[in-house]
Amino acid sequence: MELTIYQYSFLLFGLFSLALGLTMLVCWPTGSFKLSKYRDSKIMFGVTFTAISVGNCFRMYNSAFGETPQVYADFLSPYVISLILMFIILFGYSILALYRSEHIGIRTALADVGITAVAILVYFVHERNNIMEIYDLDYFLTHIGEFAMYWRVVMLAVAVFLFLKYAILIESTRKKFKEIIDMFFSEAERYSLPWVRSAFYGAIMVGILAIVCVAVNSQTLFVFFVVVLLTFMFIFVVSYLMYPITYFDISSVIEAPESLRMRLEEEMGSTEKIDEKIEKWKQRRGYTQFNINVVRMSEDVICSQVAILNYLKRANISFYDWIGKMRMQEAKKRMLEEKRNTDLGDLSFELGYSSYHVFVREFVKREGTTPSQWIEKNTK
Repeated sequence: MELTIYQYSFLLFGLFSLALGLTMLVCWPTGSFKLSKYRDSKIMFGVTFTAISVGNCFRMYNSAFGETPQVYADFLSPYVISLILMFIILFGYSILALYRSEHIGIRTALADVGITAVAILVYFVHERNNIMEIYDLDYFLTHIGEFAMYWRVVMLAVAVFLFLKYAILIESTRKKFKEIIDMFFSEAERYSLPWVRSAFYGAIMVGILAIVCVAVNSQTLFVFFVVVLLTFMFIFVVSYLMYPITYFDISSVIEAPESLRMRLEEEMGSTEKIDEKIEKWKQRRGYTQFNINVVRMSEDVICSQVAILNYLKRANISFYDWIGKMRMQEAKKRMLEEKRNTDLGDLSFELGYSSYHVFVREFVKREGTTPSQWIEKNTK
């Protein structure tokens, strides 16, 4: 059977949606790929829209290859199967939101569950005709069907609401707490933050463009949107599986300013003692620890995080810049001593960098030249 490009794109989008939905469904509850440690209910709202696309796979199969075989006509109708998958994913999402309410706040959890309920209702209304054909629920669904003509508007409104809510949250958090993020996250964790933001935006765009694809009847635009959707879906999956950050890490950063203000006065009377502890920590080369941050340093120095931040405030420098400055000083000292025999790969790990490339990127940022060029220039 020869297929048109429209039918190919229709089927490709459906199959990719099914694969993405099943990946979320399998990896999320079981903790595969370490998701159980890093999952975040706010990221998972993307599954609400992604799940809608899972059911489309069956209808797209029909569009590409014709009628569904009779053996699947009744309870195993593709529409019923897609509806079941939808309920499984969204029900699991709702349970997780309520389960995590003590961490994310009951209002946020209820809002997420409410959004999920709206998605289920709208999907149910959208599938009313198919369900009516299977279960003969004409009287019941006809009255609900009066709302059907507005389902696209409702879904679009929900998508826009989520987009604005999370886009504003992400950007305001990033700008308002940029200095705090620099202090609490190591250089490796800081580099992964943009990927987390792209995961949010990717999930949001999947939902919005999925609605547009259904609302627009143009086949040319549909093919274009399929390509865009696949791109954002790929970004979302890669970001979610490869660059996770726990809600607890982010919440600790957001809540840090309040705790700092509450405890700052307690530390003001012991600055000399704190300074002495920090100097001893520097002599032990504590700044070369891998993924060092304020929390880890406070445990090593045996003092509060507030005391360290107060020390940095008096020095008028952020934690990340302070650590980087000491690492650069030691790196240049080692390179002057070893000259051309310097193994930059070993040196980068000894200084606490996650890789040689991170070390070079940081060196260029601070010195304006690569380590190799710096050695050539200063060891003649």
